[in-house]
Amino acid sequence: MTTKYPERTEDLIRDMAWAVEVAVKTSKRSLIFFPSHDLLKKSLSIIQDRSTVLAEDPGISQEEVEAVVKQYEEGSKRVILSVFNGRLAEGVDLSADLVICLGVPFTPPKVKQKILLKRLTEAIGDEGEARIYGYILPAVWSAIQAAGRAIRGPDDRALVILADDRYRQLLKLFPRWFSERIVGSVRVEDLPILLRGVWNG
Repeated sequence: MTTKYPERTEDLIRDMAWAVEVAVKTSKRSLIFFPSHDLLKKSLSIIQDRSTVLAEDPGISQEEVEAVVKQYEEGSKRVILSVFNGRLAEGVDLSADLVICLGVPFTPPKVKQKILLKRLTEAIGDEGEARIYGYILPAVWSAIQAAGRAIRGPDDRALVILADDRYRQLLKLFPRWFSERIVGSVRVEDLPILLRGVWNG
């Protein structure tokens, strides 16, 4: 799977929706993060069983955040769909058994981002390094922050799945405490087998 902008097709939407449905079927508390509200909304629209799913809306208020967290903690809803850098991806304690990061949260290639990279290149003197500091590392840290929602104490444990082929090239930029816990790679279509092995094996 990849969420590169040219690859954001209907097939990707179906794959994302399927990943959510797999999480739902585990009956485990799950946090699933999307690269954009648009992809989240489109995926949610084709999910068949939404009875245990909570989804973050754009512009969600603090009161709505608290209501979502309450439903999740009470167990009436077991799966939260959010976006990287969203209200539910930062500053909220949400223990979970499973975290799925769908895609790499790169900043959209808009004018503001291009200006930032240009200024960084001028300051650093190297376009490659400017891209690492201004584009790649912020995405890596956003993914780590999202994954960290599930680990709020020394006794917490969670399975974290980084669902995007590009993470293989980015692992060298992850902190050691994170990268040393990565046990391998798996195809998205093999998620059910992996999850059964983790919780039933």
